[in-house]
Amino acid sequence: MAKAGTIHVRLAGVDAPEGAHFGNQAQPYAEEAQAWLTNYVLNRRVRVQLLARDRYERVVCSAKIWRWGWRRDVSLEMAKAGWAELYDNAGAEYGGLERQMKNAVETAKLYSAMSRTNCRRQRRGMWAQDMKKYQSPGEYKKLHQ
Repeated sequence: MAKAGTIHVRLAGVDAPEGAHFGNQAQPYAEEAQAWLTNYVLNRRVRVQLLARDRYERVVCSAKIWRWGWRRDVSLEMAKAGWAELYDNAGAEYGGLERQMKNAVETAKLYSAMSRTNCRRQRRGMWAQDMKKYQSPGEYKKLHQ
């Protein structure tokens, strides 16, 4: 339940795995994505800019925090970390960061780095799952409406 004065916003430009609601199971990595987001913004001052209202009358916002001396866009950082994909439905808002968000998602999907144990490709966040079984949040929502 939301506290008085709480405003729920939809982060501009990204779509994260769906959590369990309306009797449906959560998508893989939904809890991890939520935990990442909570940890990223918790106890930080968040500057939110209203960009639009979506077709469900939710407020779509660009959210920014100061981190390590720089203003960071929360949606872009979530995409970089591999916990969201690009939201591309009609009327999508990106706060001027569409190209950067596309690049961030692609980088997270293909990220290569040397680990201590091997040199294999290591996808970030939700992209570490078996992509043959992957279902986008948009596909999941259509199936479970």
